[in-house]
Amino acid sequence: MSDSEKSKHIRIRTGHTKHIFQIDLIETDILLMENQPESALHMYHKIEKQIPQQKHLYIRMGQSYIQVRKYKDAERAFIQAIGIDGDNHQAHHGLTKQVGRKLPLILVLMIIHQSTFIYILKEIFKKKESFMNRLFVLLSIALLLVQSNTVFSAGFDCKKASTKVEKLICGNSVLNALDEMLNQTYSKVKKQLPKKEVDSLKNEQKKWVTSRNKSLCKDTKSCISAYCARLRILQNVLVSPFFNEVNKSFTYRKKVIHPGLIKEFEILSSDYDPPMTVAVDIGAAFKSNEYSEDIETSKDGWHSITVPNEYEEGAFYKYKWLGKIKPDIHILKTLNWEGGSMVESSVICVTFSIRNGYDVNGLPSQRLTMNVVKRIGANSESDIKLLDDSIICDGSESVFY
Repeated sequence: MSDSEKSKHIRIRTGHTKHIFQIDLIETDILLMENQPESALHMYHKIEKQIPQQKHLYIRMGQSYIQVRKYKDAERAFIQAIGIDGDNHQAHHGLTKQVGRKLPLILVLMIIHQSTFIYILKEIFKKKESFMNRLFVLLSIALLLVQSNTVFSAGFDCKKASTKVEKLICGNSVLNALDEMLNQTYSKVKKQLPKKEVDSLKNEQKKWVTSRNKSLCKDTKSCISAYCARLRILQNVLVSPFFNEVNKSFTYRKKVIHPGLIKEFEILSSDYDPPMTVAVDIGAAFKSNEYSEDIETSKDGWHSITVPNEYEEGAFYKYKWLGKIKPDIHILKTLNWEGGSMVESSVICVTFSIRNGYDVNGLPSQRLTMNVVKRIGANSESDIKLLDDSIICDGSESVFY
């Protein structure tokens, strides 16, 4: 084959490959629309082997990795896209979000705002904009940075920081966020407590601040530990009333606990192992759209939701709170019908607890969780009796240790 024929063959082959690349991308878009990110990622890797170094491919891969919660892979994909096109704002934005998952929210917002304005600034200076337009953008950026520095500060004025501890707090982003969060939590506790207990809280907080300045904050690590410990104590005060409520009446913020949360503890009728989900966060679920279905409550105390089912209309899941036994174990009977002639039933035994956890920004958070203790197979007509510290289901006694 002559050189000219080889060149022509390469051009035809390259054009054909690019055409296939576009078709494959359309197929992956369809897979994503059908909520199949794993299949889409498989297709992306296939395309990558055929035509590597495509920035749009890596951006889409990063976005798909986020959908399946593989955040480190998403970060790597966005970095590859930036390596191909250093000015691509989609890749920079995606990477900033992934890096920002490990940082306080306020710092993430500051990074995103700055990078966005820098991008706008670069675009304006590329064009023949008037001096006044450029000056306006520069002043906007300056104002943003001033606002960011004002917001990104501790619970006290960092400009007046004089002690070693205050300077340590103002110079560290995590301690900044913790100090701000501690002040906000302290204010919430003050509002929640009865007036006669507020003075005691104030004295307690003053003692803690004194200890912080004298001995608790020797370095960054010890200071973070001290703040986390104090935060958990105050957060526990905020959560305790809800813990007392749910442990007494099986309601949260005076509302019925969503049946979808109880359903998390169910297992397939063909399985014999304990439930895979052993605890759910009541507070987080209360705000979540995942548990937003309307709850129907019957006169005899059954709380039910409609279960999505493409084959059967009227599929449902419901539970009834039967009461509690010692030591604070709540007993629920459930009914589940998703088609067919059989209604599945079980007895689910749960407890409540306050656990140490972290919020979406990695800062300390107290979690009110519902925990499954035992699940007992039953049927819709099962006779269940609650004793002092055990239950009898169809004549068989279940004891809790």
